[in-house]
Amino acid sequence: MKLMKKNILAVAVAAAVVAAPAANALWTTKVANNIVVVAEGVSTAKDDAAAATAIVYTIVAGQALATNDTITITLSGGATFDGSTGVTLTPSAGDVGAGNTNASAPLSGGTAGSTTATWRALGPLAVASTLTLNSAATIFDVNGVTVGSNANITVSFSTSTGTAIGTAQPVKVLSADPYPFTGVNLFAATETATTDTAQVVGTYKFFDLQGTDVTTSAATILLTKGTTANSIPNAGITAAKMLFTLSGDFNGVTSIAASNISGADDALGTLTTGGAGAFTISADKTKAYAVNTGAVAVNTSFSFADLVLTIDGTTSQPARSFTYTADYLGDATYPAYAEKGATAINTILRNGTFFTTNSTGALNNIKITDQTGALPVAGGAITVQAWDGDGVVLTATAGATALPAVVTNNATVILPGADLLANYPAGKRFDVTVNSADASVSNVKKTADGTTVTAYRGGNGGAM
Repeated sequence: MKLMKKNILAVAVAAAVVAAPAANALWTTKVANNIVVVAEGVSTAKDDAAAATAIVYTIVAGQALATNDTITITLSGGATFDGSTGVTLTPSAGDVGAGNTNASAPLSGGTAGSTTATWRALGPLAVASTLTLNSAATIFDVNGVTVGSNANITVSFSTSTGTAIGTAQPVKVLSADPYPFTGVNLFAATETATTDTAQVVGTYKFFDLQGTDVTTSAATILLTKGTTANSIPNAGITAAKMLFTLSGDFNGVTSIAASNISGADDALGTLTTGGAGAFTISADKTKAYAVNTGAVAVNTSFSFADLVLTIDGTTSQPARSFTYTADYLGDATYPAYAEKGATAINTILRNGTFFTTNSTGALNNIKITDQTGALPVAGGAITVQAWDGDGVVLTATAGATALPAVVTNNATVILPGADLLANYPAGKRFDVTVNSADASVSNVKKTADGTTVTAYRGGNGGAM
């Protein structure tokens, strides 16, 4: 995952830290509020967007600082200071560099890429006095925190000669304490994928046995904001900035409908020809693009439900899956961000066996065997469609011998070549569908010279 400038980081500061016997201070903060680190590596050291409370460190009795003692703030867990706006420390009494009780820049550190910032006490700091890490309205710059990682803030004291005073005190001490910085995504995308079956009857051009259904079932994608009501900045997701990309073979797909989206022309989210409520399918039929039609407010979710593909009813649909990705294109508030990698959202299956033969005559017998053992009691239907040498569809001859109509569980039926020609005297190509997901087919030809067997073993299509 990319560094923090491509994410939003929610930060929680402990309401109180239990002091161990050797602890030299306490962190104290406003209860039940969070500090939030926002995009581009900038965090704001205050509890919420409206009424801020600074991060305060209280010196414990017996740990007063003398003149020239040093105070060091350390970031851990990959966090570094950004340096574009400096961190400050403000004593409740005394001077740490900029005069009594004034916010002071560090004597060293606190610069871009550094993990520490150090101040020097220019006079005694008494017991029970406090040190405020940044004032309520001061920007606190942080970089390097990645999504899913945690970073801590620790304070330590030392004498002018470098001897440690007490024990370094982190904000997070106990397992139940929240980390000051926890990396989270700008948003999270989850999906309810669907599966549809193209029927072997009708040579996979429809989703029902009647040859009428040309739409997939409705899939859903839900986009949940990672930010909360007290996030800084308190901004939602801008309209037309969430890009959804579908990938797959869209040949024979006429439209892709969904709610709350508008079709986009390309991976940049360009809006020129796309209409509301439908993805725009690319010219090469391999991608489809859409963006969110409206803005998504802070701490709310966005979904596009009823993601439905419509097929043309004339193109045999191969078994395949469609995937989606979700990306934020970036704006003045949040940087570009890739949330969701390729994830299946719809799958089209085939439910039977289809084969074609163009070498069947009066001496041929086509043998069909079901190997599923799971057909309905009525068996799996067998259908035949024939074409002549010019590609014209033929109609069966009236009164000809009826062809086998079903195969039952684990049974074998024979489709005589002589009967095929009796039904379709001009037939050159014969498409046969068997409503069995696992059928074994062989074309047996006997002549005075011997027997030739061409085997066809179950599947979605083929020629013998």
